[in-house]
Amino acid sequence: MLFESQVLRIGLCVAAVIFSTFGAEEGLEAQFVAPPQNLTRPGVALTLDLAHGDSEIFSRQLERAREAGAGGVLLTVPPADEAVWASLAKVADRCRQLGLELGVRDFGLATQEVASVAHTRKLVWSSYASDGTDGATNARPQVFQTARSYQELARLAVPVAESVSPNQIVDLTQSPLPTNGAWRVYQFGHSDIASPLLDFFDERQICQHVNTQLFAFQKRLERTYGTTFLWYQMEGLGATESLWPRDLPAAFLKRSGLGLARNLPALAGVAVGGDATAAQVRMQVAQTVRELWRSRYAANVNELVHEAGVEAGIGINGLPVEPEEVALYFKRPMLSPARSEAQRVANIRAAGGARTLGRRVIVGGVDTAAVAATAAAALLPFPCKHEVDRLLCAGATRILFETGGTLPGGDDLFVAVRDACRYAHRCQVILQQGEAVSDFLVWSQEPLPVLAGYGCDYATQKMLESAVAKGGRIRFDSEQTYGALAISAAELKSKAALRLARQFAARGVNVWVVGGGAEAAEGAAEPAGKPLRAAADCGILPDFDWQSEVEAVQVRFLHRRVLGVEAYFVVNTGEAGGPVTCTFRDTGKGEAERWDPSTGEVSTLTQAVRAADGRVTVSLFLAPNDACFIVF
Repeated sequence: MLFESQVLRIGLCVAAVIFSTFGAEEGLEAQFVAPPQNLTRPGVALTLDLAHGDSEIFSRQLERAREAGAGGVLLTVPPADEAVWASLAKVADRCRQLGLELGVRDFGLATQEVASVAHTRKLVWSSYASDGTDGATNARPQVFQTARSYQELARLAVPVAESVSPNQIVDLTQSPLPTNGAWRVYQFGHSDIASPLLDFFDERQICQHVNTQLFAFQKRLERTYGTTFLWYQMEGLGATESLWPRDLPAAFLKRSGLGLARNLPALAGVAVGGDATAAQVRMQVAQTVRELWRSRYAANVNELVHEAGVEAGIGINGLPVEPEEVALYFKRPMLSPARSEAQRVANIRAAGGARTLGRRVIVGGVDTAAVAATAAAALLPFPCKHEVDRLLCAGATRILFETGGTLPGGDDLFVAVRDACRYAHRCQVILQQGEAVSDFLVWSQEPLPVLAGYGCDYATQKMLESAVAKGGRIRFDSEQTYGALAISAAELKSKAALRLARQFAARGVNVWVVGGGAEAAEGAAEPAGKPLRAAADCGILPDFDWQSEVEAVQVRFLHRRVLGVEAYFVVNTGEAGGPVTCTFRDTGKGEAERWDPSTGEVSTLTQAVRAADGRVTVSLFLAPNDACFIVF
């Protein structure tokens, strides 16, 4: 395999680091109060002008990152030439001296490459009524104000009707615009995504680019490769609902048996062939893009980067696969601050999928210059605390702070980053070392409110198809095992999904159906196995429950077992504070304590009440955007 001797050396080094990090003799409380200077520290993203700056400037930036409390840096660097490589080698050596882990974002396209390599493309369309009014588009600038990279796919006239048959659509490159009735003219094409990127669907280009970079890293960073330089951050794709691989029509035809040209209006919301058929076309296009991305980009990155002994990371935003699946190919999935409920759910699913696949480093990216402003946030100890809390509660185990490129010394930004690093460090001491408590493995694309009080990991059908069910448990290659699988009823509409669920139930796995359709699934398993049942009847007490008389309070939680204790990370994401009554299921026999990551203070909760079933109820006061650990 590539770099075999290097991989062995890296493995020995990583084993030593893990031993020193997680085998510490001091107790968890001592580590929390005074966090150790190891890999539990957060990271800082920097942009260094390696082509023109000098070593003293670079060294000063790295020293400030360490002074702020960072344990690693992620560099954005210009396209590599000899000057860049020489500077990067010096930066890597300085990181080694300072005890900083180094990651590098994938090099951008050099000027000469922009013109010589294929770029990732997106579908763009515009339409207007036949009288020239009422225009619409999915892109800016509109297709009739085309970008230089625009290439036409089709010009079609579509009758204005609730449902349109494909044979009613007129190809305007072959026929004139009809004059009878009401028509809309659609123009379809494809063009470069906003910032030109290497074509993610060109297998040859991807292999050549990634392999060349890895070989150069190993050669140029010989003293630090695999020991200090550990992280290769790949480019994301941005909004991807309209990605356009160049051979998409052929791949779509092979997958669905349909020609795409006459069905293009379905991608613009037209009910071609009826609503159900148009929805099927959109789904088949999305699945085709997803499979091409997996096989041509993700699988190649997975093989090349991971076999080379470093870890690949990527942001989950915009990728064409489900969030859970990102960690199949990238060992460092990166979550983004949740500015919407959909993004919060995507973060939870991505982190849950990463845990299923045995990934310990789940990055939460926070841009300190673009923090969402709220009235309550103005009173926080540092401006981005609420975003840090939400990312950690979603499942991030390491926060990466974006600083706008550089890290000034001694000003308000530096102080804010330092305070944020100190806070995140205390949280990460627990979250990185702890094992997640998972009552259910969840297979669903939608939130399942009935499971809000349970610890859950996540999987997709593709992930589950590679798992093994034996002895009543689902086992993955990561050695993670689960005895209970919760499936949304919507997933069981697929025959393949229902067949897979039956197979798990037949092998003794408790398979619970959530949502409508549970009755139809009842008894669907083989006679010797357990039936599929409604999750409401699971008989498992919730891991966590809470009540508050203050309507604007919103409490979320995360449960970890670490170094012999039960630790719950409890966050009030609401804009109001107030008293909250919390009930914890798994508590061990110890007293309840409140650990404050802002100050490191530890206090005993004297009013805790233990029930006969072992659950403990405690009363807390949670301020707006407050967070703490409740430790037993």
